[in-house]
Amino acid sequence: MLHHLVLFNLNEHSSEAHIDRIYEEVEALKAKNLGIISVDRGVKSADRRSAKYDYGYMITLTDKTARDRVLNSPEYRRIKTELLDVHTADLFNHGFSSE
Repeated sequence: MLHHLVLFNLNEHSSEAHIDRIYEEVEALKAKNLGIISVDRGVKSADRRSAKYDYGYMITLTDKTARDRVLNSPEYRRIKTELLDVHTADLFNHGFSSE
């Protein structure tokens, strides 16, 4: 299995409604049968200075092929350009394997 982790903060022009839309759009990808096992989302749980990001989601995928299929899909590219690039101030993404 592979995991694609995205952590982010909202910019000053965005609201909680934008976060909900980001999460809803990412979760909707699961129905596209691209190899997504699960989508988890959350908010920062620690009130520490070292916790730089306030929001995040993790997509668990079957393998590298599924990761490439999702990240290169028109739907995910739209999420990135219309939502993440517009409504986030800081964004970090990282992939890792649990195998």
